Amino acid sequence: MASSFSAEQLIYSSPPNLLEGPCQTISDSVHDLEVKARLVHWKTFGEEVRAVSKTVNWADFPSALLYYASTQVQ
Repeated sequence: MASSFSAEQLIYSSPPNLLEGPCQTISDSVHDLEVKARLVHWKTFGEEVRAVSKTVNWADFPSALLYYASTQVQ
Protein backbone atom coordinates (compact mmCIF):
# COMPACT_ATOMS: atom_id res chain seq x y z
CA MET A 1 0.00 0.00 0.00
CA ALA A 2 1.29 3.48 -0.84
CA SER A 3 1.10 6.64 1.24
CA SER A 4 0.78 10.06 -0.38
CA PHE A 5 2.56 13.21 0.78
CA SER A 6 1.61 16.83 0.08
CA ALA A 7 4.15 19.64 -0.25
CA GLU A 8 3.67 20.64 3.40
CA GLN A 9 4.05 17.05 4.62
CA LEU A 10 7.27 16.66 2.61
CA ILE A 11 8.73 19.88 4.00
CA TYR A 12 8.03 18.87 7.60
CA SER A 13 9.01 15.19 7.36
CA SER A 14 12.34 13.47 7.69
CA PRO A 15 13.78 11.80 4.61
CA PRO A 16 13.26 8.03 4.56
CA ASN A 17 16.12 5.67 5.32
CA LEU A 18 17.92 4.13 2.36
CA LEU A 19 16.41 0.82 1.39
CA GLU A 20 18.24 -2.38 2.23
CA GLY A 21 17.66 -5.92 1.08
CA PRO A 22 16.03 -7.01 -2.20
CA CYS A 23 14.79 -3.47 -2.92
CA GLN A 24 17.95 -1.72 -1.76
CA THR A 25 19.19 1.61 -3.01
CA ILE A 26 21.90 0.99 -5.61
CA SER A 27 22.32 4.31 -7.42
CA ASP A 28 25.10 6.79 -6.70
CA SER A 29 24.10 10.42 -6.23
CA VAL A 30 27.64 11.76 -6.45
CA HIS A 31 27.96 14.27 -9.27
CA ASP A 32 30.98 15.81 -10.94
CA LEU A 33 30.74 19.13 -9.07
CA GLU A 34 33.46 21.48 -7.97
CA VAL A 35 32.91 23.78 -4.99
CA LYS A 36 34.50 27.16 -5.68
CA ALA A 37 34.00 28.66 -2.23
CA ARG A 38 34.77 27.79 1.37
CA LEU A 39 31.94 25.82 2.94
CA VAL A 40 30.92 27.05 6.38
CA HIS A 41 28.28 26.12 8.93
CA TRP A 42 25.02 28.04 8.31
CA LYS A 43 23.99 28.71 11.91
CA THR A 44 20.57 30.15 11.14
CA PHE A 45 19.56 27.71 8.39
CA GLY A 46 16.80 26.00 10.39
CA GLU A 47 15.39 29.29 11.61
CA GLU A 48 15.36 30.74 8.09
CA VAL A 49 13.63 27.66 6.64
CA ARG A 50 10.96 27.79 9.37
CA ALA A 51 10.42 31.53 8.78
CA VAL A 52 9.93 31.05 5.02
CA SER A 53 7.70 28.01 5.61
CA LYS A 54 5.39 30.13 7.77
CA THR A 55 4.83 32.50 4.83
CA VAL A 56 3.68 29.74 2.46
CA ASN A 57 -0.06 29.24 2.01
CA TRP A 58 0.05 25.42 2.01
CA ALA A 59 -3.59 25.25 0.89
CA ASP A 60 -2.35 26.43 -2.53
CA PHE A 61 -0.47 23.11 -2.88
CA PRO A 62 -3.02 20.38 -2.05
CA SER A 63 -1.86 17.78 -4.57
CA ALA A 64 0.23 14.81 -3.58
CA LEU A 65 3.82 15.30 -4.70
CA LEU A 66 5.08 11.89 -3.66
CA TYR A 67 3.71 8.41 -3.29
CA TYR A 68 5.76 6.27 -0.94
CA ALA A 69 5.30 2.53 -1.33
CA SER A 70 5.63 0.15 1.56
CA THR A 71 9.09 -1.42 1.80
CA GLN A 72 7.54 -4.73 2.71
CA VAL A 73 8.22 -7.32 0.01
CA GLN A 74 5.68 -10.13 -0.33
